[in-house]
Amino acid sequence: GLKGKRMKNRFEDFLNQLQIIIYITDVDTDEILFMNQKMKEEYKIEEPEGKKCWEVFQKDQTKRCDLCNVSILCRPENAGEVIYWREYNEKLGRTFDNYDSLIMWNGKTAHMQQSYDITNTLKLTKNVTLDVLCNVWNRAKGKAELSRYLKELSGSGTCFLALLDIDNLKHINEFFGHSEGDFVLRNVCEILREQISAPDFMFRLSGDVFVVVLKNISIKE
Repeated sequence: GLKGKRMKNRFEDFLNQLQIIIYITDVDTDEILFMNQKMKEEYKIEEPEGKKCWEVFQKDQTKRCDLCNVSILCRPENAGEVIYWREYNEKLGRTFDNYDSLIMWNGKTAHMQQSYDITNTLKLTKNVTLDVLCNVWNRAKGKAELSRYLKELSGSGTCFLALLDIDNLKHINEFFGHSEGDFVLRNVCEILREQISAPDFMFRLSGDVFVVVLKNISIKE
């Protein structure tokens, strides 16, 4: 009735004022029933209602996304559940923390997704853990990762640690200047990074000392 319509309009007004992106879809057809103003601005779309969500949000998508949680949420045993997942959206080039749930919309069960843009937060976190000069993990991050891995290491697991010290860096700094010393550090790290790949890692322990951690490697290797 009129009262229900007014409540729905107030709810939509509330969602439009939020600075997170929210959309609501039909659980059967994937058609967009509502998209808040923030999301319309992000995707530069004025009237998304009635369109398939995967057509609007994804790049070159022709069917429901493989990561879609709608079918999972609709299972009776998952009633009331909220599913969290992280997504890199190729269309926007940004990373989001997503929360999927089911709500009642116009008297029918619908899917609602709330998304928080964490792209800048991830960049800040990376800067905190990264040695800016050498582009490798800094001492704090490296030691924390090494400690975590050693705690998780099972009886059959192995780990190889290499402690690398760059010879004569002090003399290079004194005779040729710190800019040349920095050049040496950057190039040595670049060469080392090319030789290792995840899950192996390296970090700067101190000025000219680096630690390389190789996981699940035998003594012979």
